[in-house]
Amino acid sequence: MEKTISAFEARRNFGRVLQEVMSNNDNVIVERHGEPVAVVVPVEVYKQWQRSRQAFFDWLRSVSERIDASEEEAEELIPDAPLLLPPVARPRRPRPALVGPAFALAPACWSLRPQLRRAPR
Repeated sequence: MEKTISAFEARRNFGRVLQEVMSNNDNVIVERHGEPVAVVVPVEVYKQWQRSRQAFFDWLRSVSERIDASEEEAEELIPDAPLLLPPVARPRRPRPALVGPAFALAPACWSLRPQLRRAPR
């Protein structure tokens, strides 16, 4: 699960944040002035990221060693590079259900919108 907290809350409750990350495998995004500045993730996620990053750079190094091309020839190959990479499987995002109490209340919420607008100056 992903959770967002302010930097002040993270500082005040750092022990609780660490406990949530360790026990629930949560990712905690820390924001300062509404902008994300850091993420606290479980160590397993960090190590997997390191392994993936290292594997990518190893692959990149092996490709560069196999290709004996000048810088100009390499520049010509760049537009075709995405075609050479294997396709990446992307997880599907679940679609929100249009049923249930939240959907039933939507028309009532929409009728409140004009009241929430600021008066012209």
